[in-house]
Amino acid sequence: YSESCPQTYYNCGGPGTLQPGVTLSCSFGGTRYIDQVRVSGGCNDGESGSYTFSFSDGSSATVSGGCNSVHSIAPRFASSATLYMNSGGGGDNNISWTCCGSSGWGIYYK
Repeated sequence: YSESCPQTYYNCGGPGTLQPGVTLSCSFGGTRYIDQVRVSGGCNDGESGSYTFSFSDGSSATVSGGCNSVHSIAPRFASSATLYMNSGGGGDNNISWTCCGSSGWGIYYK
């Protein structure tokens, strides 16, 4: 991939809460070159979790993070993604998406 296309953030969901075992999906409206993902839950109380992103090309990436954490992943081409929360949360077993202007999860693509 050699073109210098600007990177765009695609917001896949929020506000709300996410619990371990819950899956969320989004479509990008076309095939995109994806090299980063963002998790922005837990901004109200510092909670974090482990997440697996599964892409329409059959690939996946697992990351751990909390408030507005951006993670570089191996580049891939995909038209949709699914987020699965493996573990995380706090005493309420939830990770919220609403505090501090955060809005769920998303994909950076070119």
